[in-house]
Amino acid sequence: MDRYNETNAPEDYLRLLYSNPCGFELTARLTTNYCCLKTIYSQRKNHRLPEWREFCDEIEKLPYAKELIIEEQK
Repeated sequence: MDRYNETNAPEDYLRLLYSNPCGFELTARLTTNYCCLKTIYSQRKNHRLPEWREFCDEIEKLPYAKELIIEEQK
């Protein structure tokens, strides 16, 4: 924590975040629709955690994503 407070670097933030024991690793299946994905994309496309940016990259690969999700964000 001290190192992150000193440097404020993104790498140190992730190191601090991931060093916290979270217990069991969980996996889940997600069922959603384009309306929900549009909200998720707009809220998390520039999120601090790389997992959310990766998720948004996957949203961009969906059929009709450009027409239904991304175009309206601009």
